[in-house]
Amino acid sequence: MMMAGETPTIFGDGLTSRDFNYVDNAVSANLLACQAPSTVATGRVFNIGTGESHTLNDVYAAIAGQLGFTGKPLYGPPRAGDIRHSLADISRAGKELGYQPKAHFHEGLRKTVAWYLAEKEKRAASAL
Repeated sequence: MMMAGETPTIFGDGLTSRDFNYVDNAVSANLLACQAPSTVATGRVFNIGTGESHTLNDVYAAIAGQLGFTGKPLYGPPRAGDIRHSLADISRAGKELGYQPKAHFHEGLRKTVAWYLAEKEKRAASAL
């Protein structure tokens, strides 16, 4: 929405937090699990993330900053059933798989925004 000059709505007060995870981290963890001995990885669950918590307000500010968007967020009512805070404990994945995040919050968002901008350019060029 910010790319289109529109203001997105944040549901709740924007203090809901998550361990926002870039896709390279999930791919890396899956590859490590594939290479691990079956006694380590088979049938086991590993939390994958960055081990860092960021709020929806943080996400909004980071994306707005990258796009030069100056609008203030709109806040709507919280979503029913939404978990207020979640954070991945990645310690087991680190210890047993050798997992370390490839991209942290700001780098992951930078890459994501860059991808969306490139896709927008491709669509505009193909429409000509």
